[in-house]
Amino acid sequence: SFIASSIFDTTSGQWIIDKSVVENFDNSIPNAYFSETIKENEKALKALQANTKTIDYLITANVMYILMRAIEGTKYFQGCAIQKSGNLGLTRELLKKYEPLFASELKKL
Repeated sequence: SFIASSIFDTTSGQWIIDKSVVENFDNSIPNAYFSETIKENEKALKALQANTKTIDYLITANVMYILMRAIEGTKYFQGCAIQKSGNLGLTRELLKKYEPLFASELKKL
């Protein structure tokens, strides 16, 4: 049920690593749009005067889930797309599990 995954910079929209089961899939366009979505949502939270930080975003489409999780202490997000038949809870837990490793490595960049 896995479709694609990437780690991307929310300021530029550029991905630094990606993987997809879809042949010739280019993550650069979706990641650029997702980074813009994240920036706009952050503006909305500020406008609400919500003293909060984003943990993750979930987009539910008719055939897939797209989960984007902040990598704490960095400007990066993990993104993962799975089919609706996939296990969203497991996907969320896997992103959470590997976040510390990604954060540690990304801080070295």
